[in-house]
Amino acid sequence: LSRKVPYFHKKEEIFSTLCEFNVPIFRAIWFVKMSCAHHIAVSESNIKTKKRQVPDPSQEWTISLCKFVKDHFNKIQESISGNVNSITNPLHMNAPQQVSTEDLLKQWNYYVELCRNLYEEQLLERMDYLVWALEIFEKIKSIDDPGLGLILSMLLQYIDEFVQSEELSRRLAF
Repeated sequence: LSRKVPYFHKKEEIFSTLCEFNVPIFRAIWFVKMSCAHHIAVSESNIKTKKRQVPDPSQEWTISLCKFVKDHFNKIQESISGNVNSITNPLHMNAPQQVSTEDLLKQWNYYVELCRNLYEEQLLERMDYLVWALEIFEKIKSIDDPGLGLILSMLLQYIDEFVQSEELSRRLAF
């Protein structure tokens, strides 16, 4: 790492690896920034011959992170409700292992903290991320849903941003 920043082909691998090695958040943010810079450099070198606009990296990161966190949230819900006999560890795809709910919740906390810091560093598309978080909240149908506490704790971190948007405030109220 001191000589060369590792490169991952999938953004989801980045999130899993950061959590697996329990990388401090400020270093994780730095790594995401370096990965973003690398992706932009590769995109620009490929686009030089063609007259196209460079895609917005924050949009791509938002989509990847939202999909990854949503999949993880679904695994937690399945684990808590007991609907799945075996949940494989997303950090070790080659060797299926039983992952406890406690481990899934620790990973969830890391991912939520990473999301918050990426959001504050403006590495995520703010409106898209808030809409995504609100959509997950809207899909919870019962007050007894085990995922309600997880989503509410995540949403409360962004309450100041929700009240600044009339549309999001209305959606949150209903």
